[in-house]
Amino acid sequence: MQHQAHFKQKMADMRAEFDACPKELKAESDARYYEVKMDNIFWQAGITLS
Repeated sequence: MQHQAHFKQKMADMRAEFDACPKELKAESDARYYEVKMDNIFWQAGITLS
């Protein structure tokens, strides 16, 4: 499952990027940040969440 591995890597990168954010920024943008990132990742993967 090449695709699965790529997805897992994307998730790990996203997590690391998020962890690098300032704490106060995290608190207010946590949910929205993930929402947008997930949309992008799924879109790139050719999956649509509706």
